[in-house]
Amino acid sequence: MSRARKHTDGLQRLLAEPAGPLRWLPRIAHDVAVAFAHIGPVVLAALALTAVTVVAFRRLRRRRLATGARLVLVGVPPEVELAAARLLWSALHDLIRPRLARLLGGQPHLSWEITAGEQGTTFKIWVPQLVPPGLLERAISSAWPGASTTTEHPAPDLELDGRAVAACELTLSGPDWFSLHTDIKPDPLNLILGQLAGLQHGQRALVQVLARPASARQQRRLRTAARRLRAGIPPTRPGRLLELLTTGEPRRAPTHDPTISPDVREVMQKSSDQLYQALVRVIVTAPTQPQADGRIHAILGAFAPYRGARVGLRRRHAHRAKRRASERRLSKTFLLGVGELAALAHLPTATGIPGLTRATARRIPAPPTLPTTGRPLGLADAGPDRPLAVSVADARQHLHILGATGAGKSTAIAQLVLADAHAGRGAVVIDPKGDLVDAILARVPDIKGPLVVIDPERSHRPVGLNVLHGHDPQLAAEHLVGTFRRMYEQFWGPRTDDILRACVLTLARDPRLTLAEIPTCLANAAWRSPLTAGLEKDEPVLAGFWRWYDELSEASCVQAVGPLLNKLRAFLLRRTVRTIVGQEKTSFSLTDILDEGGLLLARVPKGTLGEDTSRLLGGLLVARVWQEALRRSRLRESERRDCCLYVDEVHNYIALPHSFEDVLAEARGYRLSLCLAHQNLTQLPRAMADALSANARTKVIFTCSPEDARTLERHVTPELTAHDLANLARHQAACRTLNNSETLPAFTLTTQGLPDGDENHAARLREQAEQRYGSDLAWVERRLRARQLRLLAGGGERSRPTGSLTGSPMGSPTAPSPGGRAA
Repeated sequence: MSRARKHTDGLQRLLAEPAGPLRWLPRIAHDVAVAFAHIGPVVLAALALTAVTVVAFRRLRRRRLATGARLVLVGVPPEVELAAARLLWSALHDLIRPRLARLLGGQPHLSWEITAGEQGTTFKIWVPQLVPPGLLERAISSAWPGASTTTEHPAPDLELDGRAVAACELTLSGPDWFSLHTDIKPDPLNLILGQLAGLQHGQRALVQVLARPASARQQRRLRTAARRLRAGIPPTRPGRLLELLTTGEPRRAPTHDPTISPDVREVMQKSSDQLYQALVRVIVTAPTQPQADGRIHAILGAFAPYRGARVGLRRRHAHRAKRRASERRLSKTFLLGVGELAALAHLPTATGIPGLTRATARRIPAPPTLPTTGRPLGLADAGPDRPLAVSVADARQHLHILGATGAGKSTAIAQLVLADAHAGRGAVVIDPKGDLVDAILARVPDIKGPLVVIDPERSHRPVGLNVLHGHDPQLAAEHLVGTFRRMYEQFWGPRTDDILRACVLTLARDPRLTLAEIPTCLANAAWRSPLTAGLEKDEPVLAGFWRWYDELSEASCVQAVGPLLNKLRAFLLRRTVRTIVGQEKTSFSLTDILDEGGLLLARVPKGTLGEDTSRLLGGLLVARVWQEALRRSRLRESERRDCCLYVDEVHNYIALPHSFEDVLAEARGYRLSLCLAHQNLTQLPRAMADALSANARTKVIFTCSPEDARTLERHVTPELTAHDLANLARHQAACRTLNNSETLPAFTLTTQGLPDGDENHAARLREQAEQRYGSDLAWVERRLRARQLRLLAGGGERSRPTGSLTGSPMGSPTAPSPGGRAA
């Protein structure tokens, strides 16, 4: 009652003397001014200090977020679904931090960027340090299968170095509880990219869509606005105040549920969605201001289709735009739902956009069970950094390397050969280009086993290789004939095969004779007669052939041997090759090379030797290696040492009489692993391609043609696709291999670069190999000429020791053979 009486007395005094309070106002103002004069400076200083502290704290927090940021380049996959962008931004909304963490450390935001220049258009995402590495990359791969990601450090100045700058920010033209128009066909992004295409020298453009997950408080603000709109109450405070002043009382929410209008439904739908604080920034630099203004006007016009029923995107002047863009500063934002943000920040669905950076191959981590030691495959390009290898036992099931020229095959082979040399395993390398042998010689260590270099192009002391003789002359003859037959299969008939086989078997009976004597044997009956004299008793079938051959007329004989001699002469007319296969003895031992950790490097460049000569010489070497492998059948399995045969452009050199599938199956038992490389599948005969597909269990696929990629996809699916195989980077490869004979999932790797080579070391090794295994070139030619000119009449010359040429037509002196023994 006392309080009511006081109010009544105050009201009576106010009604009795209305001007009374006006007399008190000067006194009150004076008292306030006196009090403020004492504490005002302190308050102002406190307010200024608080403002400076808040600004400094926010700047420090922003710098901390930007420190260590990374830029993820996104390659556009061949197929893009528009709904995938919504999936991506929905997943990234979980980056929102708790309230206290946001207050102290800030809320990280992302920057979806489209950069364009004369080199083309690239999609990038700027990611602050607080976002865990790999999270965004995995989210992108999940949303857009086939998209590639490459992470790099962001440039400090965005490379926007044009003289004239035009910049603008886009914000909503109305309240942000209304939505943009997102269901637009065709996609407006195609129009934006079209305006970004065709930039000339000195012109650069950048479109940034910065987004930060909205907090629950901002979500509640939209829900409150939706409820007020539904009740017919103005959602903003100025609107409610204006209504109060005009009507005299605030409006209350009705007790019943009114009809929901489209606007209310739109706001309710947006408020129930995941929300982002967003900002769109566009910057163009050019040599002149009119160019920059014209280009940015065209780009901003491409955003016009996003206008909805109530709001659209309006332009706002951007202060210090280049600095803000470089810092990825997010300020004066507006709210967007996930669907709206996805409509602004997504990959293009159109495929014909010029200059667009397309996806390269995805990077797939290697299985954790893959060994890190053994025969090296390369380095992991995804997941933990570590070397990748295949065990020696699993490598016995052979390696198949395929890829285009310059993709990195030679580097991968060189690493394997060098690893064999370090581990003391024997290896034979057939190099049809020549660079591989040079790279190995410049880096190979001083090995314990023999080192043999066959280089017809450069050597002045040729190595001897008598392909007619071996541990089993019959097997050697079979392999020689089979090599010729496979090499010249299109021009080879049964009669040519019969003539070569009989000639080889006849020449193999004399250890002095070589492949170079075949033309003389077929053309000179007097030279041949001592060789065929004793065949009736030892080889009646072979003797019957020569009786038939001697009875041929001259014309028939020329017709019979012509197909064979024109191929042999093309081979033997090359001096560098003739002096290798024309030596009486093979000057090196393949047994020592394969069993004692030696190395045989055969450099047979097609460019200088000719394709047929290179193929034939390489094929003969492969045949000798296979003969040596077959000899291991006499050894116990524990006595067979691991060795490897490396053949580049395998389709040119694998020409054995056995089926290729049988060779792959049997070589494993002899501890001979094959590493076979080539460029494309069309180079292989169907049988060889099927055998490699089935029995070469480790496959290393460098970038290849789309046709090969579709065929090889079945070896690497589901981890990789044909698009990945056709878009591998240089020195990047897809691999599927074994561990303990079990097939592992496919993965990607990068081949490890070779260490720096030493040309002096390579020259020293070449010289040592030539001195140990080579013979003087002139001396070899004199012996070859003497053998072909002398007649073996009566068997006198035939019984003469092979180390002497006394009485030969050339009268050439004897010369020491390699290793100091008499030849």
